[in-house]
Amino acid sequence: MRTLIFLAAFLVAIGILVAVHEFGHYWVAKKLGFKVLRFSIGFGKPLLMRVGKDADRTEYCIAAIPLGGYVKLLDEREGEVSAADLPRSFTRRPVLHRIAVLLAGPAMNLLFAAFLYAILAMVGTEIVKPMVGQVRLDGPAAAAGLQRGDVIVQVNRHDVQSAADVQQALASIPKGQDALLLVWSNGGNTFRVLHAPEGS
Repeated sequence: MRTLIFLAAFLVAIGILVAVHEFGHYWVAKKLGFKVLRFSIGFGKPLLMRVGKDADRTEYCIAAIPLGGYVKLLDEREGEVSAADLPRSFTRRPVLHRIAVLLAGPAMNLLFAAFLYAILAMVGTEIVKPMVGQVRLDGPAAAAGLQRGDVIVQVNRHDVQSAADVQQALASIPKGQDALLLVWSNGGNTFRVLHAPEGS
């Protein structure tokens, strides 16, 4: 069951990233006068298709293989093009326009990532408190006198705000050196020494 949930989440994430990327190509191509024949999320046989009502009659598809996508532009190298549409063929457009269309996909992904980070900054992220969990009786935490529920306030005189801060601070201590912890325990602050493992 967990594997199916993971797979579904993976496909949804890939689908969103592909859609954003291809939309970048599509939007810039439309704005610069290219003729867009198809906008597809996925490869292979179309499962769902809708034809646009504009003069270009662009096909919008969701295809069977959801691991990519593409925007198909009118291109005389791939088939016969009417004289009326030749100016809108990919090969007939200005070089800078073609470059813009090619770069628009990655640029849209970068903008999308910046947008998501901005949302996270506004909403905030959950911070895991630097609280001691299960303490092994034969481990260094027990030897230091740490107990379940203790909150680590400092590591080697440096304040820590989260479990990630504690992990980073402990990882930065040179091999073989002890760590001095300031711990909030039983209503007060207490110093504990976390000894380096023997042989380190």
